[in-house]
Amino acid sequence: MPGPGLGIDIEGKEINQLVKEVTAKALEDFQKQHGTLNWLKLKSHEKNFQNWEALNLLPENAHAEIAKSLARTVMGADSDPANLLMGTVKLSLVDGFAGLHMSTDLQDVMFGTPRQLRPSID
Repeated sequence: MPGPGLGIDIEGKEINQLVKEVTAKALEDFQKQHGTLNWLKLKSHEKNFQNWEALNLLPENAHAEIAKSLARTVMGADSDPANLLMGTVKLSLVDGFAGLHMSTDLQDVMFGTPRQLRPSID
């Protein structure tokens, strides 16, 4: 189930320590062997998370899902349309949560949140 934050205790920690811990959580989404993507738990809606869990669509790590997808299609290891479709949905969760959401959050921390500016012309 989605939970609050990334599970990092921030009390009394220096900013550099927090950066290391957030970085470790981000890298975990590409290599951990058990559990669900940290950013998927962080950003998904509870009902969607429950549906994906019921359909066995929760990816464990981005690298493994990409490798499975390539093996499934390029190597011709799968020809079942339903299984190919479910693999596509699982890979789209990886792209959305370990890619887009994560990169947007990290960019906002590094560069600040986007804001509208009034352009000037010389």
